[in-house]
Amino acid sequence: MVESATTSDREPVDTPEDSDPKAHAAAGFKALGEAATYAVQYAQATVSGVAYSLRKLVLLAALGVVVLLIGATLIVTASALFVVAIGDAIGAILPEGIAWLGPLVVGLVGVVGTPIIVWMILRLLASSGRKTAAKHYAERLEKQRRAFSTDVELRAAEQRRRTHDAASSNGTSS
Repeated sequence: MVESATTSDREPVDTPEDSDPKAHAAAGFKALGEAATYAVQYAQATVSGVAYSLRKLVLLAALGVVVLLIGATLIVTASALFVVAIGDAIGAILPEGIAWLGPLVVGLVGVVGTPIIVWMILRLLASSGRKTAAKHYAERLEKQRRAFSTDVELRAAEQRRRTHDAASSNGTSS
């Protein structure tokens, strides 16, 4: 048994007379127009959602930049006050006539010491990076030895020996 085109919670669907093809075409175009309207509404809602998300992202990024600037300002200010306080403390320890030497010494130590410390840290990081790479390389070679009973270094040495032998035999026969 075929159910009717109506349900208890919806309006009856407009169905044209079975014998009128123009009415069927008109009803089809009306349904197509309705579907197109729904599709446009869906696309507009999707675009609005994306625009809202982008706007929110930009605002959060701007807020992050402001917070970063405030934090950097606080750190720089605190560092400067700390260095000035150390210079003043050293100046207070020195005799009356050369109290100005305290901030000068602290500034000089900062100017000379900072590049030295940065160089030492970079050297340490580079060294640890080399050690890590060498360790990984050794592990790969060991894995190759276990899997193939040889590794790339042994193969390269073998190839060099063959090339040398071939060059030697060509050199002696000429």
